[in-house]
Amino acid sequence: MKKLSKKLDEQEYIIVEPSLVNPNTKYPLIFLLHGYGSNMYDLANLCEYIDSDKYIYICPNAPFKMDIGYESKGFSWFDLEKNDISAEKNHYCNLIIKLINLIDKEYNIDLNKMILGGFSQGAMVTYDFGFSMHNYFAGLLAMSGKLRDKESFMYIDKNNPDEKIFISHGLYDNVISVNEGREANKILVNRGFEVEYNEYPIAHEISFDVINDIKIWIKRIFDK
Repeated sequence: MKKLSKKLDEQEYIIVEPSLVNPNTKYPLIFLLHGYGSNMYDLANLCEYIDSDKYIYICPNAPFKMDIGYESKGFSWFDLEKNDISAEKNHYCNLIIKLINLIDKEYNIDLNKMILGGFSQGAMVTYDFGFSMHNYFAGLLAMSGKLRDKESFMYIDKNNPDEKIFISHGLYDNVISVNEGREANKILVNRGFEVEYNEYPIAHEISFDVINDIKIWIKRIFDK
């Protein structure tokens, strides 16, 4: 597979594609959104372990640059200390939509087979954006994240009866408690969504067991 660093305006992102792209093949599209203070390379390194030949992956930098020390820069999807996140939400919503439109022009994408996923803060964005878009994604993948506005999710309309959700969380996560994963699972199951929820004996991280379960879940959705 190939990793290509690109820019949309000033926004950097990575496309991960098969070594040989067949223009006659319709490729499923998978978004992977990194966590707070990280960057686009973080989850791009996971793609080969999911599948190196069958999917196109997009791994963007979050829109807000931040200083993470030692003269290094990271990126965030929103300010963790702000309560009003509507303006920041517009930034990442517009970014994801623009990337979908761009990739659809560059590749033969199967728009009925798109998955939006993320880790930590990227998982929060996955929930926020994924549920706000009607029938955009076949599945939402949330690793070690949480629902930011639980009350609104209590009453969310189930827009896509076929949309599937995968939630993973570490039992020993000391950044976002496993109780957040459990509560998200409970809320979404009560709203009628089909959720696969898994806990792992890990901290705030992604293990090979997580990746293997994700791989199986994605294949089941795309083969349906």
